Amino acid sequence: MERRGERGGSWLCLCDCGNKIVLPASDFVSGGQIACGCKKGKGMLKHGMWDTTFYKKWDGMHRRCTNPTMHNYELYGGRGIKCIWKSFEDFRDDMYVSYLAHNKRNEYTSIERIDNNGNYCKENCRWANRVEQANNRRTNKNILYNGRTQTMSQWADEFGMPKTTLWGRLKRGIEFEKAIV
Repeated sequence: MERRGERGGSWLCLCDCGNKIVLPASDFVSGGQIACGCKKGKGMLKHGMWDTTFYKKWDGMHRRCTNPTMHNYELYGGRGIKCIWKSFEDFRDDMYVSYLAHNKRNEYTSIERIDNNGNYCKENCRWANRVEQANNRRTNKNILYNGRTQTMSQWADEFGMPKTTLWGRLKRGIEFEKAIV
């Protein structure tokens, strides 16, 4: 691939196949893969999905686990969380069909680890919307009541009360059974 352009900003790239694409200079500095999506370019991505939301979710997940310069690395790779998928193609083969199905039903779709202390892998990942993501944070306080465990927000929703009311009652030391009345 030929690279033409000025230092910084973006570069006009000419692929071996003849396609032209503008890429940010950071793609070259960070060692990111350069691609137009074709299969002719030497060393190009073969999947043609580099500019999709799905690929960006893979990239973010992968970098959180492997790049110590990422702002949130200490919450993922720094805690020993690994991305078990060795390539984007492996991730795509395992997760793309379920991503499309989830994305069709939800305005927001994000990758979520079922066990927050576990690795990113097919067995431990699912797609989640914002509410599901919020209910699966490791900082949540889960409450066991009548044989079921839910977050305080989920219980507040179930009992039709504002979350702040339930939180305030629990914070004041009121037992859960009395706080939900």
